[in-house]
Amino acid sequence: MTFKDLINRHTWPGVKYRFLETYPDEADCIDAYADVYELLILLTPVETSMRLSVTEKIGDDGRIWGDVSGLDGTRWKDQDENSRMPGLAGENEVPWAIEFCPWEEWLGMEIDPETLQQLDEVDILVHCLWEMTFCGFEQETIQQEYKQILDAWESVKNSDFST
Repeated sequence: MTFKDLINRHTWPGVKYRFLETYPDEADCIDAYADVYELLILLTPVETSMRLSVTEKIGDDGRIWGDVSGLDGTRWKDQDENSRMPGLAGENEVPWAIEFCPWEEWLGMEIDPETLQQLDEVDILVHCLWEMTFCGFEQETIQQEYKQILDAWESVKNSDFST
């Protein structure tokens, strides 16, 4: 099942209710989330090899939040030693940040089977909606943020810190 399939199975009112339960601090922006949800219904998915993975975590405040990432079969053991996170190696898949992916790619992502087994479909939608709008409610805004991060990285990478 793709993310688009999941969206098509659920209406905004049910998602909205769970969204406000899970992320009550976002109540002031709920209309923006509704607009994004309605847009996702209209967009055409783009095929991708990335799978959508969601795990629920409990924050320091006791609230549940979703750890959303993409999986594409890349294993930690296959990563360059300098690219590995400390303590992570072996057969586990590398979780990729996907908040800057175009929404059409999100829609084309298959939901990881483990995610579907462990979470309710509406919870998956809620966590993904929050993650995909983390940097803004319009794709252009998100891509501008991504470009700023890449530009800053290039600036740091090309800097001479020896002086």
